[in-house]
Amino acid sequence: MSVAPRIVQAAGQNWRFLPETPPLTQASRAQVLARAQLIDELTGQPPAGRPSVTTRTPGTHPVSSEGGHIGLSGRPAALFAAAWPLLPPFPRIDMAAVLPGFMPVTRMADLVAQPAWPADFLLHDFGQVDLRRQPTWLSGRVASRTTGPVAGAIVEVAEIWTSFVGIAGAGLVPNALSLPAGLYASRPAGATVRRRGLNLQPPSQTLARAANAGDRVIRLSDRQGLLVNRPLAIAAGDPERAEFILVIAIDAGAAADLPATVTLAHPLARGHDAGTAVQRTTFAGAGAVNTIARPARRGDISLFTSGLAGIAPGNSTIEIIGGGAVAEYHGFAAWRSTADAQGAYRLPPIHRAAHLRLRASGSGQPNPAEIVVSLTSPGEAAADLLFP
Repeated sequence: MSVAPRIVQAAGQNWRFLPETPPLTQASRAQVLARAQLIDELTGQPPAGRPSVTTRTPGTHPVSSEGGHIGLSGRPAALFAAAWPLLPPFPRIDMAAVLPGFMPVTRMADLVAQPAWPADFLLHDFGQVDLRRQPTWLSGRVASRTTGPVAGAIVEVAEIWTSFVGIAGAGLVPNALSLPAGLYASRPAGATVRRRGLNLQPPSQTLARAANAGDRVIRLSDRQGLLVNRPLAIAAGDPERAEFILVIAIDAGAAADLPATVTLAHPLARGHDAGTAVQRTTFAGAGAVNTIARPARRGDISLFTSGLAGIAPGNSTIEIIGGGAVAEYHGFAAWRSTADAQGAYRLPPIHRAAHLRLRASGSGQPNPAEIVVSLTSPGEAAADLLFP
């Protein structure tokens, strides 16, 4: 049904106005399809600034506003099938948001319940979504008031507070580890963490071509000795770049000594150059089981556990299981450091904590030195400790 044009007076002039044909259903109108509000987990408040939002859902438009509000808009009737599916696969939407100083966050969902479709459309509300701040690298010097720099002192995180206002109360024991590669998959509280050694097996393969962060399929120089459901060690000689990821498929179409395509259980966290060493592994003994104490998200650098039983700084790798994702393996660093000959120390990257109590001890000092540090901004930060 067409709509006749009409004359509208505005600003002292006549305007010929041709309105659009009214949509037949509510689902035919442009509207919000999904929404969320981003909240800084350390303040409990929306972050300052306007998030940058992207999506991989065809035909939708990402939107954002002050107050941490993000969403997707579009015309549901033009995007989704006329008959809403009763069985999977259901229509899926996703959006990703980025803010300076925070780690990226992604949300996706299957649009399952649409009881009035196509007459109406119910938006998907993700609710409040916690934002993780980017990690902080703490470094500084340890010294004595009387003797100067203290070599060999142990600097460790002795207590943490997980919100800025929480400093008024008691802190928490920092049962935490730093994962240089970040988590490959989100893990709920209660998922398990344990020491799990990986024995590197010769000979090593190499990457036949460069691999990018996010790749799950890599090309190796050969497939000799490779096994499905065993971790590959990529760049194992570099603790800051090493990755340990299960192999879930091997292309056996060519001879074993020729280049082969391998599929990994998780996307790579980092890019790796062609020629990077890749080694097959075998499992070593497993340690006591600990659980994840705070729900963890893909990409998290800091992992908080109920305890660190069986996990010591000298161990090399841990195993994380639970939450519906395939097991993952990581090199790790404890939240501690040893001061060098000039008394300098550097801790591994830390995030998801608002305040830390640093403690220096040992090296012949009768009493520890302590300082409380607030992680107000990501990146490099300095904190010196002085023995009495």
